[in-house]
Amino acid sequence: MREILQKLINGEISAETAEKMLKPMQILELEDFAKMDMCRDIRTGVPEAVFAEGKENEEIVKILMNCASNGRVMVTRLPKERFEDIKAELNPLVDKGFKVVYDRRARILMVKDSEVEKIGKIGVITAGTSDIPVAEEARVVAEEAGCEVLTSYDVGVAGIHRLFSQVRRMIESN
Repeated sequence: MREILQKLINGEISAETAEKMLKPMQILELEDFAKMDMCRDIRTGVPEAVFAEGKENEEIVKILMNCASNGRVMVTRLPKERFEDIKAELNPLVDKGFKVVYDRRARILMVKDSEVEKIGKIGVITAGTSDIPVAEEARVVAEEAGCEVLTSYDVGVAGIHRLFSQVRRMIESN
């Protein structure tokens, strides 16, 4: 709370933003399948994340329709076929000005009303090409948390010498 109040005093955030950040956690219960943290994005800067595996498409749509009003929500581990099955049902969100963005490699669906301000920088490196889907998932989540993400894939595990030039590139990008 002190950090929020200091940002308000310093003029870094508005009174409205401070008020939102200080609100107690609000949990939205959707029938018997989900309890959504409606203030996560405001409190932490990271949107609510919904793990798609184990959820019906109808449940995912209900979650998105009820949670998008908070600004951002992501659905993780959503295969492209399942996205295609629900895409048309998300048109009302698009009509309200939300962006609906699906990243095939990361298997993440983002619903958002604005872009995130970049506040940091990280690197994501994989040993092999089979690691790319998980690395892409990490990249999208980090970007939605406010990070600029530098990536280097398939640097190999057979010889550490393959890693040096990629780490150097990331260090020199500052």
